[in-house]
Amino acid sequence: MVSKTPEARREEIISGPLIKVLFRLSLPTMGAAFLDTIYSFLDSIWLGGIGSSSISAPMLTLTVLWLMFSIFGGIINGAFPYIAQNRGAGKDEDARKAAGQAMLLSMIILGPLIATFLLLLPYIATFFGLKGAFREDFLAYARIVIFSDIALGLAQMCLGLIRLWGYPEVALYVRVPFVLLNAVLDPFLIYGWGPFPRLEVRGAAIATLIAEVLEGAVALYLIVYGKVGINMRLKHLKPDVKLIKGIVKVGTPMGITNFTEASGFFVLTTIISRIGEVAITTWTIYDKITGLFWWMINSLGNASAIIIGQSIGANKFERAEDTIKITLLLGFIISLIGTVVIAILHDQVFAMFLRNPEDPLRPLVLRESLYITTIFGASLPVLSISFTAMAPFYISGRTKYPMYVALARLWMMRVPLTFLFGIVLGYGTIGAWTGMSLSNFLAGALGYAILRTGKWKYRVIETPEVSMGGDVTACSKENLLEDHE
Repeated sequence: MVSKTPEARREEIISGPLIKVLFRLSLPTMGAAFLDTIYSFLDSIWLGGIGSSSISAPMLTLTVLWLMFSIFGGIINGAFPYIAQNRGAGKDEDARKAAGQAMLLSMIILGPLIATFLLLLPYIATFFGLKGAFREDFLAYARIVIFSDIALGLAQMCLGLIRLWGYPEVALYVRVPFVLLNAVLDPFLIYGWGPFPRLEVRGAAIATLIAEVLEGAVALYLIVYGKVGINMRLKHLKPDVKLIKGIVKVGTPMGITNFTEASGFFVLTTIISRIGEVAITTWTIYDKITGLFWWMINSLGNASAIIIGQSIGANKFERAEDTIKITLLLGFIISLIGTVVIAILHDQVFAMFLRNPEDPLRPLVLRESLYITTIFGASLPVLSISFTAMAPFYISGRTKYPMYVALARLWMMRVPLTFLFGIVLGYGTIGAWTGMSLSNFLAGALGYAILRTGKWKYRVIETPEVSMGGDVTACSKENLLEDHE
């Protein structure tokens, strides 16, 4: 399963041929992401055979879960710069300790969050304005999938650690069988094939729960006993107050960023759902379709984060800069090709999701597909620039800059513009897609401008004074806590 020792893999990441290393790291992540995307695609198609309300339930649930767990997830991710940079510097024990503190924080926070989520669900359904089948399916799906998301969170944390260690192919090997299991279970539990009862939207949630619990168990086993060199032990979970403060310091802006995006997405979903059932169904389907190319962009971003983080840890900032340039260009090209193809084939692609001929929304959503794929779709290549440009800030520890961009993109641009054009001015769906598109163009320009400042050239680990591509800055754990410029 493991082709190179941890030491050889680290040397390859910080010194090997950049293009080759980037694709070697990104291809396994792309494989896992592709499977996830195809599963999500198939899941929606299976649910589409029941009706529009079933298609919307996962999207609405994801919106709420993202909001509820946004700050928590961001804070935990504050350990990633410590893990990647210590790994690049050859300080593996410090990297393990950072991972252990992230796990400790997770165990403390999760219980109260789950209880809060379950208590608030009926009120959230009312806030969304859901009625009838839309409300019933949302509540049924969310009450089960919350527990599968906890298991998925454990799996993602462990597999993320394996990727940061330099072994994304191992993460792929773990992910594949459980995505396939989920995909196989779906139709049996949704439609009641064979000996299984017909559970409809509940069946989709139960299938996910089974697969994610098993995946989480295997991923945890690998970081403890696997041959990737992580070797996590209980001693790494022993509280280290100074390190926890550093992780929280780095992770809090990430949490605020996540909350900003999640709350913005939550309000945006509310705006679109109040425009009408056609609007929320159209947006849900388009979000699934664009996942057919976003998985490639995200995978490249994850691979570049490994190289950037470990290069920063090894004081190789020029290599980090080259990685950023290549990832920006590739992300833009991929999203451009994807949006053009989807716009051309919008009728055929949307029809794959709307398979129930008796669904009264079907012809209306098919008509709306032209507008969302052209108006909103035109802005997605520029949005990819904004996302890619912020990746170096996350892995370096300068997490306040992505926070600023997220605040501006969602609360100063997307939500106000969508509300203005879609509801206040009465342009409905056309107004919503226009407001969202304008916000993406503005966010792309802002993200690129901040990247050009070079503020991402920073380290969270202790290091002597080093050259940072023109900057000379001595960065340590102590001066990180002062958040110096």
